[in-house]
Amino acid sequence: MLLDLRSALMRTDLGWWRFGAGDLEGSVEEGLAADELDPSYGEAHWLLSTAYAHLGRWDEAFAEFDRYEELYGEQIPYLRGYLLGLAGRRDEALQLAEVVRARVERGESRPTELAKVYVATGDDELALTALEEAEKGGISFLPYLLPQWKPLFSDPRFLAVLQRFGLPLPR
Repeated sequence: MLLDLRSALMRTDLGWWRFGAGDLEGSVEEGLAADELDPSYGEAHWLLSTAYAHLGRWDEAFAEFDRYEELYGEQIPYLRGYLLGLAGRRDEALQLAEVVRARVERGESRPTELAKVYVATGDDELALTALEEAEKGGISFLPYLLPQWKPLFSDPRFLAVLQRFGLPLPR
């Protein structure tokens, strides 16, 4: 980032790293900086949406997510389901989980996307089943970068998936 201070991509990436480290306000700071550099860079809006959600700032979270989908050009059911689950809007999130499940069956989405919705709704067993399904397809995921997986860190099934993916166990 020091080589390209005017890169929305670099600011967004730094924002995700700050998010993963638990620095939610710093993550928002980086997302806002990226948006200032390039308001059409959609990933900055996804970062802001996620950080705001984890801060409980729901109006801002959903406004940023709406902007992200607008820039992306289509709806992203698993990410909206994730946000709805975090917001405690479980029934709406589970409706989107069914959309994602159908997309997984058609090969249009990954099982890790479905797992993300289930973790946000507190359906850990369904999340683990989806992660195990992802493993069969050789699909990787980032269990440490994003804290949505934290509720599963002590589950033996989750730890076994990490081991089979060749990833270190959480400390």
